Amino acid sequence: MKWNEAIFSALTGVRDDLVEKSNAPAYPRSRRWRWAPVAACCALVLGTALALGTLRPLETENTAVTSVPAPVSETDPVPHPAVETWESPDYLAEFLAPQAVYFDYLSDDLIGPMAAVDDDGNVIAYTDCGAMWSVVDRSTGEPLAVAVDERAENQTVPEADNRITLYSLQGEVIQEVEAFYLSCLGDLAVVSRTGGTDLYRRSDGSLVAEGLAGAYFVGDDLLYTETEYGGPVTVYDSTGTVAAENVELQINYNNHVWQGHGYLSVMDGKQRGLLDSSGQWVLEPRPWYIYAISHGYALCRDETSFYAVSLTDGEVAFESPYGICAAYSQGLLLELDPASFDYGWVMPGDDAHAQFVAWDGTVLAEGQRMQVIDDEYDGTAELLEISDGNFSHFYRPDGTLLREIDHSMGSISVISSETVLCMNNYEAEDGSWKMDVFLVELETGEEFRDFDRDYSYGSGLWLAADDSGSSYTTRLFYAAYQDEAGYYHTDLLDESGQVLLTDLVDQYSQQKGGVFAVNQGGLPTLVRLDGTVLYPVKEE
Repeated sequence: MKWNEAIFSALTGVRDDLVEKSNAPAYPRSRRWRWAPVAACCALVLGTALALGTLRPLETENTAVTSVPAPVSETDPVPHPAVETWESPDYLAEFLAPQAVYFDYLSDDLIGPMAAVDDDGNVIAYTDCGAMWSVVDRSTGEPLAVAVDERAENQTVPEADNRITLYSLQGEVIQEVEAFYLSCLGDLAVVSRTGGTDLYRRSDGSLVAEGLAGAYFVGDDLLYTETEYGGPVTVYDSTGTVAAENVELQINYNNHVWQGHGYLSVMDGKQRGLLDSSGQWVLEPRPWYIYAISHGYALCRDETSFYAVSLTDGEVAFESPYGICAAYSQGLLLELDPASFDYGWVMPGDDAHAQFVAWDGTVLAEGQRMQVIDDEYDGTAELLEISDGNFSHFYRPDGTLLREIDHSMGSISVISSETVLCMNNYEAEDGSWKMDVFLVELETGEEFRDFDRDYSYGSGLWLAADDSGSSYTTRLFYAAYQDEAGYYHTDLLDESGQVLLTDLVDQYSQQKGGVFAVNQGGLPTLVRLDGTVLYPVKEE
Protein backbone atom coordinates (compact mmCIF):
# COMPACT_ATOMS: atom_id res chain seq x y z
CA MET A 1 0.00 0.00 0.00
CA LYS A 2 1.30 3.48 -0.85
CA TRP A 3 2.12 5.63 2.14
CA ASN A 4 -0.42 8.32 1.26
CA GLU A 5 -3.22 5.76 0.96
CA ALA A 6 -2.34 4.35 4.37
CA ILE A 7 -2.39 7.77 5.97
CA PHE A 8 -5.73 8.90 4.70
CA SER A 9 -7.53 5.59 5.10
CA ALA A 10 -6.32 5.11 8.67
CA LEU A 11 -7.07 8.55 10.11
CA THR A 12 -9.73 8.19 12.78
CA GLY A 13 -12.38 10.41 14.30
CA VAL A 14 -12.94 11.75 17.78
CA ARG A 15 -14.09 9.18 20.33
CA ASP A 16 -17.80 9.10 21.13
CA ASP A 17 -17.15 9.70 24.82
CA LEU A 18 -15.39 12.98 24.02
CA VAL A 19 -18.35 14.10 21.96
CA GLU A 20 -20.61 13.37 24.92
CA LYS A 21 -18.29 15.26 27.29
CA SER A 22 -18.13 18.26 24.98
CA ASN A 23 -21.91 18.62 25.21
CA ALA A 24 -21.86 18.74 29.00
CA PRO A 25 -21.66 22.18 30.66
CA ALA A 26 -18.58 21.22 32.69
CA TYR A 27 -17.53 24.79 33.45
CA PRO A 28 -20.55 27.08 33.90
CA ARG A 29 -19.72 30.75 34.17
CA SER A 30 -21.56 33.53 35.89
CA ARG A 31 -22.31 36.84 34.25
CA ARG A 32 -21.68 38.61 37.58
CA TRP A 33 -19.10 37.93 40.25
CA ARG A 34 -19.07 38.66 43.96
CA TRP A 35 -16.07 39.25 46.14
CA ALA A 36 -16.72 36.19 48.31
CA PRO A 37 -14.56 33.31 47.02
CA VAL A 38 -16.36 31.33 44.35
CA ALA A 39 -15.29 28.50 42.12
CA ALA A 40 -15.10 29.93 38.65
CA CYS A 41 -14.38 27.45 35.89
CA CYS A 42 -13.49 29.05 32.61
CA ALA A 43 -10.62 28.79 30.19
CA LEU A 44 -7.62 30.87 29.50
CA VAL A 45 -5.74 32.84 27.01
CA LEU A 46 -2.45 34.20 25.89
CA GLY A 47 -1.53 36.95 28.34
CA THR A 48 1.39 39.32 28.68
CA ALA A 49 2.89 40.98 31.77
CA LEU A 50 2.18 44.68 31.58
CA ALA A 51 5.05 47.13 31.68
CA LEU A 52 4.94 49.45 34.69
CA GLY A 53 5.07 53.20 34.46
CA THR A 54 7.60 55.56 35.98
CA LEU A 55 7.95 55.11 39.74
CA ARG A 56 6.51 57.96 41.77
CA PRO A 57 5.25 58.18 45.36
CA LEU A 58 1.68 57.07 45.98
CA GLU A 59 -0.54 58.58 48.63
CA THR A 60 -1.29 56.20 51.47
CA GLU A 61 -5.01 56.52 50.78
CA ASN A 62 -5.96 54.89 47.49
CA THR A 63 -7.26 57.34 44.93
CA ALA A 64 -6.99 55.21 41.83
CA VAL A 65 -10.69 54.61 41.33
CA THR A 66 -13.07 57.50 40.91
CA SER A 67 -16.83 57.04 41.08
CA VAL A 68 -18.53 58.95 38.29
CA PRO A 69 -22.26 59.67 38.24
CA ALA A 70 -23.89 58.10 35.20
CA PRO A 71 -25.74 60.79 33.28
CA VAL A 72 -28.64 59.83 31.09
CA SER A 73 -27.49 59.70 27.50
CA GLU A 74 -29.19 62.15 25.19
CA THR A 75 -28.19 60.04 22.22
CA ASP A 76 -30.10 56.99 21.12
CA PRO A 77 -27.59 54.77 19.29
CA VAL A 78 -28.88 53.40 16.02
CA PRO A 79 -28.02 49.67 15.86
CA HIS A 80 -27.34 48.19 12.47
CA PRO A 81 -29.51 45.13 11.70
CA ALA A 82 -26.85 43.28 9.75
CA VAL A 83 -24.67 43.00 12.86
CA GLU A 84 -27.58 42.22 15.17
CA THR A 85 -28.52 39.15 13.11
CA TRP A 86 -25.11 37.56 13.68
CA GLU A 87 -25.24 34.71 16.14
CA SER A 88 -21.81 34.31 17.67
CA PRO A 89 -20.45 30.84 18.38
CA ASP A 90 -19.82 30.07 22.03
CA TYR A 91 -16.04 30.30 21.73
CA LEU A 92 -15.41 29.65 25.41
CA ALA A 93 -17.50 26.45 25.38
CA GLU A 94 -15.62 25.30 22.28
CA PHE A 95 -12.33 25.95 24.02
CA LEU A 96 -13.37 24.07 27.16
CA ALA A 97 -14.68 21.01 25.34
CA PRO A 98 -12.59 17.87 26.09
CA GLN A 99 -9.92 17.19 23.49
CA ALA A 100 -8.63 13.98 21.95
CA VAL A 101 -4.98 15.06 22.27
CA TYR A 102 -2.91 17.12 24.72
CA PHE A 103 0.84 17.77 24.59
CA ASP A 104 3.26 17.89 27.50
CA TYR A 105 6.60 19.64 26.87
CA LEU A 106 8.63 17.82 29.49
CA SER A 107 11.54 20.26 29.46
CA ASP A 108 12.44 23.79 28.38
CA ASP A 109 13.99 22.33 25.24
CA LEU A 110 11.98 23.25 22.15
CA ILE A 111 12.61 19.87 20.53
CA GLY A 112 11.84 17.46 23.35
CA PRO A 113 11.27 15.42 25.29
CA MET A 114 7.52 15.53 24.58
CA ALA A 115 4.49 13.34 25.17
CA ALA A 116 1.06 13.31 23.54
CA VAL A 117 -1.73 11.98 25.76
CA ASP A 118 -5.46 11.44 25.37
CA ASP A 119 -8.24 12.78 27.58
CA ASP A 120 -7.71 9.95 30.07
CA GLY A 121 -3.96 10.61 30.36
CA ASN A 122 -2.94 7.59 28.25
CA VAL A 123 0.23 8.16 26.21
CA ILE A 124 -0.44 8.27 22.46
CA ALA A 125 3.11 9.10 21.39
CA TYR A 126 6.43 10.09 22.95
CA THR A 127 9.76 11.44 21.75
CA ASP A 128 13.02 12.13 23.56
CA CYS A 129 14.10 14.62 20.91
CA GLY A 130 11.84 16.05 18.25
CA ALA A 131 8.71 17.98 17.40
CA MET A 132 5.14 16.85 17.77
CA TRP A 133 1.78 18.19 16.64
CA SER A 134 -1.82 17.20 16.10
CA VAL A 135 -2.95 16.61 12.52
CA VAL A 136 -6.32 18.37 12.48
CA ASP A 137 -9.14 18.58 9.98
CA ARG A 138 -9.39 22.35 9.92
CA SER A 139 -12.92 22.25 8.51
CA THR A 140 -14.25 20.59 11.68
CA GLY A 141 -11.48 21.12 14.23
CA GLU A 142 -11.32 17.34 14.66
CA PRO A 143 -7.92 15.84 15.55
CA LEU A 144 -7.09 13.00 13.17
CA ALA A 145 -3.64 11.80 14.21
CA VAL A 146 -0.46 12.77 16.04
CA ALA A 147 2.64 13.54 13.98
CA VAL A 148 6.09 13.00 15.53
CA ASP A 149 9.16 14.45 13.86
CA GLU A 150 12.17 12.70 15.43
CA ARG A 151 15.28 14.86 15.30
CA ALA A 152 18.92 14.69 16.15
CA GLU A 153 20.09 16.39 19.31
CA ASN A 154 20.21 20.20 18.95
CA GLN A 155 18.53 20.03 15.53
CA THR A 156 16.11 22.90 16.06
CA VAL A 157 15.45 23.42 12.34
CA PRO A 158 14.03 20.48 10.36
CA GLU A 159 16.43 18.98 7.86
CA ALA A 160 15.27 18.13 4.38
CA ASP A 161 12.28 15.79 4.57
CA ASN A 162 12.67 14.40 8.05
CA ARG A 163 10.94 11.12 8.76
CA ILE A 164 7.59 11.84 10.41
CA THR A 165 5.78 9.04 12.21
CA LEU A 166 1.99 9.25 12.32
CA TYR A 167 0.13 7.76 15.27
CA SER A 168 -3.58 7.11 15.53
CA LEU A 169 -5.44 8.62 18.48
CA GLN A 170 -5.23 5.18 20.08
CA GLY A 171 -1.41 5.24 19.94
CA GLU A 172 -0.95 2.89 16.98
CA VAL A 173 1.62 3.67 14.30
CA ILE A 174 -0.15 4.47 11.04
CA GLN A 175 2.76 5.19 8.74
CA GLU A 176 6.13 6.89 8.36
CA VAL A 177 6.30 9.81 5.94
CA GLU A 178 9.22 11.73 4.50
CA ALA A 179 8.14 15.36 4.85
CA PHE A 180 8.42 18.24 7.30
CA TYR A 181 4.74 19.07 7.80
CA LEU A 182 1.23 17.89 6.97
CA SER A 183 -2.31 19.02 7.73
CA CYS A 184 -5.87 18.65 6.40
CA LEU A 185 -8.93 20.62 5.36
CA GLY A 186 -11.96 18.43 4.79
CA ASP A 187 -11.11 16.03 1.97
CA LEU A 188 -7.80 17.73 1.22
CA ALA A 189 -4.47 16.90 2.84
CA VAL A 190 -1.40 19.10 2.49
CA VAL A 191 2.05 17.49 2.70
CA SER A 192 5.02 19.89 2.67
CA ARG A 193 8.47 18.75 1.52
CA THR A 194 11.68 20.54 0.61
CA GLY A 195 10.94 19.89 -3.07
CA GLY A 196 7.52 21.54 -2.82
CA THR A 197 4.08 21.05 -1.36
CA ASP A 198 1.79 18.22 -2.49
CA LEU A 199 -1.99 18.12 -2.25
CA TYR A 200 -3.84 14.82 -1.76
CA ARG A 201 -7.43 13.73 -1.54
CA ARG A 202 -8.14 12.00 1.77
CA SER A 203 -11.08 9.97 0.50
CA ASP A 204 -9.03 7.92 -1.96
CA GLY A 205 -5.40 9.03 -1.41
CA SER A 206 -5.11 10.36 -4.97
CA LEU A 207 -2.64 13.11 -5.82
CA VAL A 208 -4.41 16.40 -6.63
CA ALA A 209 -1.35 18.61 -7.24
CA GLU A 210 2.39 18.34 -6.61
CA GLY A 211 5.43 20.57 -6.42
CA LEU A 212 3.41 23.60 -5.34
CA ALA A 213 5.09 26.70 -3.99
CA GLY A 214 2.59 26.62 -1.14
CA ALA A 215 -0.89 25.75 0.08
CA TYR A 216 -2.64 28.06 2.55
CA PHE A 217 -5.69 27.56 4.77
CA VAL A 218 -8.17 30.42 5.15
CA GLY A 219 -10.79 29.77 7.79
CA ASP A 220 -12.56 26.43 7.99
CA ASP A 221 -13.71 26.14 4.38
CA LEU A 222 -11.10 27.54 2.01
CA LEU A 223 -7.64 26.54 0.81
CA TYR A 224 -5.67 28.14 -1.97
CA THR A 225 -2.47 27.03 -3.69
CA GLU A 226 0.30 28.71 -5.67
CA THR A 227 2.50 27.09 -8.29
CA GLU A 228 4.97 29.94 -7.76
CA TYR A 229 5.21 32.55 -5.01
CA GLY A 230 3.15 35.63 -5.80
CA GLY A 231 1.61 34.02 -8.88
CA PRO A 232 -2.01 33.14 -9.69
CA VAL A 233 -3.77 30.89 -7.19
CA THR A 234 -6.25 28.04 -7.31
CA VAL A 235 -9.07 28.10 -4.75
CA TYR A 236 -10.52 24.91 -3.19
CA ASP A 237 -13.40 24.41 -0.81
CA SER A 238 -13.28 21.85 2.01
CA THR A 239 -14.75 19.10 -0.20
CA GLY A 240 -11.72 19.37 -2.49
CA THR A 241 -13.71 21.03 -5.28
CA VAL A 242 -11.91 23.69 -7.31
CA ALA A 243 -13.90 26.88 -6.73
CA ALA A 244 -11.77 29.24 -8.84
CA GLU A 245 -8.59 29.08 -10.94
CA ASN A 246 -5.96 31.59 -12.12
CA VAL A 247 -7.02 34.05 -9.46
CA GLU A 248 -4.85 37.10 -8.72
CA LEU A 249 -4.76 38.09 -5.05
CA GLN A 250 -4.93 41.71 -3.92
CA ILE A 251 -1.64 41.05 -2.15
CA ASN A 252 0.08 37.75 -1.40
CA TYR A 253 -1.16 36.02 1.78
CA ASN A 254 -3.99 38.52 2.12
CA ASN A 255 -6.99 36.69 3.54
CA HIS A 256 -9.88 37.26 5.92
CA VAL A 257 -12.02 35.17 8.26
CA TRP A 258 -15.47 35.78 9.71
CA GLN A 259 -17.50 33.18 11.62
CA GLY A 260 -14.86 30.66 10.53
CA HIS A 261 -15.51 31.18 6.84
CA GLY A 262 -12.66 32.24 4.59
CA TYR A 263 -12.58 35.09 2.09
CA LEU A 264 -9.91 36.23 -0.35
CA SER A 265 -9.27 39.77 -1.57
CA VAL A 266 -9.02 39.19 -5.30
CA MET A 267 -8.03 41.41 -8.21
CA ASP A 268 -10.28 41.85 -11.24
CA GLY A 269 -8.26 44.08 -13.48
CA LYS A 270 -7.51 47.12 -11.32
CA GLN A 271 -10.49 46.50 -9.05
CA ARG A 272 -10.73 44.37 -5.95
CA GLY A 273 -13.50 42.14 -4.69
CA LEU A 274 -14.06 39.54 -2.01
CA LEU A 275 -14.26 35.88 -3.05
CA ASP A 276 -15.65 33.11 -0.83
CA SER A 277 -14.96 29.36 -0.79
CA SER A 278 -17.60 28.73 -3.48
CA GLY A 279 -15.77 31.01 -5.90
CA GLN A 280 -18.59 33.58 -5.80
CA TRP A 281 -18.25 37.31 -5.30
CA VAL A 282 -19.28 38.35 -1.79
CA LEU A 283 -18.22 41.89 -2.68
CA GLU A 284 -18.30 42.84 -6.34
CA PRO A 285 -14.97 44.29 -7.51
CA ARG A 286 -14.54 48.03 -7.06
CA PRO A 287 -11.54 50.38 -7.08
CA TRP A 288 -10.89 50.05 -3.35
CA TYR A 289 -8.53 48.19 -1.03
CA ILE A 290 -10.05 45.56 1.30
CA TYR A 291 -8.08 45.54 4.56
CA ALA A 292 -10.16 43.72 7.21
CA ILE A 293 -13.40 41.98 8.14
CA SER A 294 -15.28 42.91 11.30
CA HIS A 295 -18.50 41.27 12.55
CA GLY A 296 -20.09 40.78 9.16
CA TYR A 297 -18.58 43.78 7.40
CA ALA A 298 -15.70 44.12 4.97
CA LEU A 299 -13.65 47.21 5.79
CA CYS A 300 -12.41 48.94 2.64
CA ARG A 301 -10.79 52.17 1.55
CA ASP A 302 -10.12 54.14 -1.60
CA GLU A 303 -8.34 57.44 -2.19
CA THR A 304 -11.02 59.52 -0.46
CA SER A 305 -13.07 57.39 1.95
CA PHE A 306 -13.37 54.34 4.17
CA TYR A 307 -16.30 51.93 3.97
CA ALA A 308 -18.03 49.27 6.05
CA VAL A 309 -19.63 46.95 3.49
CA SER A 310 -22.15 44.30 4.50
CA LEU A 311 -21.18 40.71 3.71
CA THR A 312 -24.89 39.89 3.62
CA ASP A 313 -25.88 42.02 0.63
CA GLY A 314 -22.66 43.70 -0.51
CA GLU A 315 -24.07 47.16 0.17
CA VAL A 316 -22.10 50.01 1.76
CA ALA A 317 -23.52 50.40 5.27
CA PHE A 318 -21.23 53.23 6.43
CA GLU A 319 -18.89 55.68 4.72
CA SER A 320 -16.34 57.81 6.54
CA PRO A 321 -13.43 60.13 5.72
CA TYR A 322 -11.61 58.51 8.66
CA GLY A 323 -10.18 55.05 9.13
CA ILE A 324 -12.69 52.41 10.27
CA CYS A 325 -11.10 50.00 12.78
CA ALA A 326 -14.06 47.76 13.66
CA ALA A 327 -17.86 47.47 13.45
CA TYR A 328 -20.29 46.61 16.27
CA SER A 329 -24.05 46.49 16.62
CA GLN A 330 -24.07 49.88 18.39
CA GLY A 331 -21.60 51.63 16.11
CA LEU A 332 -18.10 51.77 14.65
CA LEU A 333 -14.63 52.51 16.00
CA LEU A 334 -12.82 55.19 13.97
CA GLU A 335 -9.29 56.58 14.06
CA LEU A 336 -9.12 60.20 12.94
CA ASP A 337 -5.33 60.56 12.68
CA PRO A 338 -4.13 59.14 9.32
CA ALA A 339 -0.60 58.62 10.68
CA SER A 340 -1.93 56.47 13.54
CA PHE A 341 -4.20 54.34 11.35
CA ASP A 342 -2.59 51.28 9.79
CA TYR A 343 -5.26 49.32 7.90
CA GLY A 344 -7.47 48.57 10.88
CA TRP A 345 -4.73 48.75 13.52
CA VAL A 346 -3.90 51.85 15.52
CA MET A 347 -0.29 52.89 16.09
CA PRO A 348 -0.59 55.05 19.23
CA GLY A 349 0.94 58.47 18.83
CA ASP A 350 0.62 61.97 20.21
CA ASP A 351 -1.92 62.86 17.53
CA ALA A 352 -4.01 59.67 17.77
CA HIS A 353 -7.71 60.40 18.21
CA ALA A 354 -10.40 57.71 18.27
CA GLN A 355 -14.16 58.01 18.01
CA PHE A 356 -16.99 55.57 18.61
CA VAL A 357 -19.86 56.62 16.36
CA ALA A 358 -23.39 55.30 15.95
CA TRP A 359 -24.45 53.93 12.57
CA ASP A 360 -26.11 57.26 11.81
CA GLY A 361 -22.78 59.03 12.37
CA THR A 362 -23.51 60.43 15.85
CA VAL A 363 -20.32 60.64 17.94
CA LEU A 364 -20.91 58.68 21.17
CA ALA A 365 -17.42 58.81 22.71
CA GLU A 366 -13.95 59.99 21.75
CA GLY A 367 -10.42 60.22 23.09
CA GLN A 368 -6.77 59.63 22.36
CA ARG A 369 -6.77 55.84 22.64
CA MET A 370 -9.87 53.69 22.69
CA GLN A 371 -10.44 49.99 23.28
CA VAL A 372 -13.81 48.38 22.64
CA ILE A 373 -14.54 45.60 25.15
CA ASP A 374 -16.61 42.83 23.57
CA ASP A 375 -16.59 39.98 26.08
CA GLU A 376 -17.96 37.22 23.86
CA TYR A 377 -16.69 38.56 20.50
CA ASP A 378 -20.31 38.62 19.32
CA GLY A 379 -20.29 42.07 17.74
CA THR A 380 -21.90 43.72 20.77
CA ALA A 381 -19.76 46.22 22.65
CA GLU A 382 -20.08 45.99 26.43
CA LEU A 383 -17.81 48.92 27.29
CA LEU A 384 -15.44 51.48 25.80
CA GLU A 385 -12.12 52.27 27.47
CA ILE A 386 -10.52 55.61 26.63
CA SER A 387 -6.99 56.14 27.95
CA ASP A 388 -4.43 58.92 27.83
CA GLY A 389 -1.72 56.77 29.43
CA ASN A 390 -2.44 58.00 32.97
CA PHE A 391 -6.21 57.68 33.31
CA SER A 392 -8.71 55.25 31.83
CA HIS A 393 -12.32 56.33 31.39
CA PHE A 394 -14.85 53.54 30.95
CA TYR A 395 -17.98 54.39 28.99
CA ARG A 396 -21.07 52.47 28.10
CA PRO A 397 -21.55 52.17 24.31
CA ASP A 398 -24.17 54.94 24.38
CA GLY A 399 -21.52 57.38 25.64
CA THR A 400 -22.47 57.29 29.33
CA LEU A 401 -19.40 57.61 31.56
CA LEU A 402 -19.27 54.72 34.02
CA ARG A 403 -15.97 55.03 35.88
CA GLU A 404 -12.54 56.66 35.88
CA ILE A 405 -9.39 54.86 37.02
CA ASP A 406 -6.05 56.54 37.73
CA HIS A 407 -3.12 54.30 36.71
CA SER A 408 -0.51 57.04 36.43
CA MET A 409 1.51 55.18 39.07
CA GLY A 410 1.50 51.88 37.19
CA SER A 411 -0.88 50.16 34.80
CA ILE A 412 -4.17 48.32 34.50
CA SER A 413 -5.33 45.15 32.74
CA VAL A 414 -8.91 44.58 31.62
CA ILE A 415 -10.18 41.20 32.84
CA SER A 416 -13.67 41.64 31.36
CA SER A 417 -16.24 44.36 30.90
CA GLU A 418 -16.98 43.98 34.63
CA THR A 419 -13.51 43.73 36.18
CA VAL A 420 -10.18 45.56 35.93
CA LEU A 421 -6.86 44.60 37.53
CA CYS A 422 -4.95 47.63 38.86
CA MET A 423 -1.20 47.68 39.60
CA ASN A 424 0.06 50.85 41.28
CA ASN A 425 3.52 51.60 42.64
CA TYR A 426 3.81 53.19 46.07
CA GLU A 427 6.56 54.08 48.54
CA ALA A 428 6.36 52.22 51.86
CA GLU A 429 7.25 53.75 55.23
CA ASP A 430 10.75 52.23 55.08
CA GLY A 431 11.41 53.99 51.76
CA SER A 432 11.15 50.87 49.62
CA TRP A 433 8.92 50.68 46.54
CA LYS A 434 6.07 48.20 46.51
CA MET A 435 3.22 47.27 44.24
CA ASP A 436 -0.42 47.64 45.19
CA VAL A 437 -2.33 45.03 43.15
CA PHE A 438 -6.10 44.98 43.38
CA LEU A 439 -9.28 44.21 41.43
CA VAL A 440 -12.00 46.76 40.73
CA GLU A 441 -15.62 45.97 39.91
CA LEU A 442 -16.42 48.63 37.34
CA GLU A 443 -20.14 48.82 38.04
CA THR A 444 -19.87 49.46 41.81
CA GLY A 445 -16.24 50.55 42.23
CA GLU A 446 -15.75 47.86 44.87
CA GLU A 447 -12.09 46.84 45.35
CA PHE A 448 -10.54 43.51 46.27
CA ARG A 449 -7.03 43.11 47.74
CA ASP A 450 -7.38 39.98 49.85
CA PHE A 451 -5.14 37.79 47.68
CA ASP A 452 -3.45 34.66 49.01
CA ARG A 453 -0.03 36.02 47.96
CA ASP A 454 1.75 39.32 47.57
CA TYR A 455 1.41 39.67 43.79
CA SER A 456 3.55 42.21 41.99
CA TYR A 457 1.82 42.27 38.59
CA GLY A 458 -0.82 40.48 36.54
CA SER A 459 -2.46 40.24 33.15
CA GLY A 460 -5.96 39.51 31.93
CA LEU A 461 -6.40 36.46 29.71
CA TRP A 462 -8.21 36.84 26.40
CA LEU A 463 -8.48 33.94 23.98
CA ALA A 464 -8.14 34.28 20.22
CA ALA A 465 -11.57 33.74 18.66
CA ASP A 466 -10.50 33.08 15.07
CA ASP A 467 -7.83 33.72 12.47
CA SER A 468 -8.70 37.43 12.42
CA GLY A 469 -6.86 37.92 15.72
CA SER A 470 -9.95 39.09 17.59
CA SER A 471 -10.45 37.77 21.10
CA TYR A 472 -12.95 37.12 23.85
CA THR A 473 -12.71 37.11 27.64
CA THR A 474 -12.19 34.07 29.83
CA ARG A 475 -12.73 36.06 33.07
CA LEU A 476 -9.38 34.75 34.29
CA PHE A 477 -6.02 36.40 34.80
CA TYR A 478 -2.39 35.59 35.55
CA ALA A 479 -0.67 37.05 38.60
CA ALA A 480 3.04 36.78 39.51
CA TYR A 481 4.81 36.88 42.83
CA GLN A 482 8.42 36.54 44.04
CA ASP A 483 9.40 33.93 46.62
CA GLU A 484 11.99 34.37 49.40
CA ALA A 485 14.75 33.01 47.15
CA GLY A 486 13.98 35.66 44.54
CA TYR A 487 12.29 33.38 42.00
CA TYR A 488 9.09 34.45 40.28
CA HIS A 489 6.01 32.23 40.11
CA THR A 490 2.78 32.62 38.15
CA ASP A 491 -0.70 31.71 39.36
CA LEU A 492 -4.02 31.54 37.54
CA LEU A 493 -6.93 33.32 39.24
CA ASP A 494 -10.60 33.82 38.51
CA GLU A 495 -12.44 37.13 38.36
CA SER A 496 -13.21 37.09 42.09
CA GLY A 497 -9.52 36.81 43.05
CA GLN A 498 -9.58 33.10 43.92
CA VAL A 499 -6.48 31.09 42.96
CA LEU A 500 -7.34 28.21 40.61
CA LEU A 501 -3.87 26.91 39.66
CA THR A 502 -0.44 27.64 41.08
CA ASP A 503 3.06 27.74 39.61
CA LEU A 504 2.24 27.66 35.91
CA VAL A 505 5.12 26.79 33.61
CA ASP A 506 4.60 30.10 31.78
CA GLN A 507 1.86 32.40 30.54
CA TYR A 508 1.45 30.42 27.33
CA SER A 509 0.86 27.01 28.86
CA GLN A 510 -2.85 26.64 28.18
CA GLN A 511 -4.35 24.08 25.82
CA LYS A 512 -7.87 23.50 24.62
CA GLY A 513 -9.95 21.47 27.04
CA GLY A 514 -9.03 23.68 30.00
CA VAL A 515 -5.63 22.02 30.45
CA PHE A 516 -2.55 23.89 31.66
CA ALA A 517 1.12 23.08 32.20
CA VAL A 518 2.03 23.44 35.88
CA ASN A 519 5.36 22.93 37.64
CA GLN A 520 5.06 20.01 40.04
CA GLY A 521 8.26 18.68 41.59
CA GLY A 522 10.31 20.29 38.84
CA LEU A 523 8.32 18.49 36.12
CA PRO A 524 5.90 20.21 33.70
CA THR A 525 2.59 18.53 34.50
CA LEU A 526 -0.70 18.75 32.60
CA VAL A 527 -3.42 19.84 35.02
CA ARG A 528 -7.07 20.52 34.31
CA LEU A 529 -8.63 23.81 35.29
CA ASP A 530 -10.36 22.06 38.19
CA GLY A 531 -6.96 20.91 39.55
CA THR A 532 -7.09 17.30 38.32
CA VAL A 533 -3.69 16.00 37.18
CA LEU A 534 -3.89 14.57 33.67
CA TYR A 535 -0.24 13.62 33.00
CA PRO A 536 2.15 12.52 34.32
CA VAL A 537 0.52 11.14 37.44
CA LYS A 538 2.85 10.79 40.42
CA GLU A 539 3.57 7.24 41.50
CA GLU A 540 2.39 6.45 45.03
